[in-house]
Amino acid sequence: MYLSELLGERLGELASERLEVFEHRMLEELRKLTPTSFYDPLVYAVRGGKRIRPLILLFASEILGPPPLDPYPAAIAVELLHCESLIHDDIIDKETSRRGLEPFYLKFGPVLSMLSADFVLGLSLNFLSRYKRSLLMRAIANELSRSVMEMCEGELLENELLNSGKAGWRYYLKVVRLKTAPLFRASAKLGGLIATKGRRSEVVKALTKYGLLVGIAYQLRDDVLDAEKGEDLALRLSSLDNVERIQRLSRSLVEKAKMELRRFSSSPAREVLERIAEIMVEREI
Repeated sequence: MYLSELLGERLGELASERLEVFEHRMLEELRKLTPTSFYDPLVYAVRGGKRIRPLILLFASEILGPPPLDPYPAAIAVELLHCESLIHDDIIDKETSRRGLEPFYLKFGPVLSMLSADFVLGLSLNFLSRYKRSLLMRAIANELSRSVMEMCEGELLENELLNSGKAGWRYYLKVVRLKTAPLFRASAKLGGLIATKGRRSEVVKALTKYGLLVGIAYQLRDDVLDAEKGEDLALRLSSLDNVERIQRLSRSLVEKAKMELRRFSSSPAREVLERIAEIMVEREI
């Protein structure tokens, strides 16, 4: 289900317009791939996502008005990196289903699952090279590289904690902050960097904080939903006997994220970003 379906009629229409362009341009980029043997697997990998991260990036780039630079290459890079992270998650967790389909690693095998990660990283660098302003390109590259490294650290930490039996609220929050939040943070920050042409500013700081808080809240809600289905990973990592504390924290973080957006003038972009934050703790999927 696309996020636009949860935004309401007016905001959903705005999101649908951006997503229509996004989907067209992402598939166009994939059609240009050489070698073409990666085309079908990557089209399969991106199928069916909510597109939360690219939508955050696109609307963050509009927070001051029409974006001065094309935000779509960065949005596509973020979504491809996210989809690649899901491939790795499924391998680690031995998942048997992803978005109602066979997981990538079972359909295409371990070799292509490994090589696709290297390929997507190279492809993402290609997208970033299109931002000709050296200051902007450097800032975007620094944030994306930091995010990918933190995501890997989070995955490894979670695996180590589960194998060692270590648990506690502090460990749990560190995993959440590293494993899931970085790409949300990057999406909002990249949008802010595009909106300001790469300048360090209060705009970028506020959007970065917004993205981080929304990313943490997203994972906390995910863990609550999993616990309601009988999966106990969050409870094992946090040493909690129920998920009420997790749900309370997710709501609190969303309110703080919305406060960051109040630094900006009222606009459709701000409204969409506020509503995205709210959906993170309301969603049932």
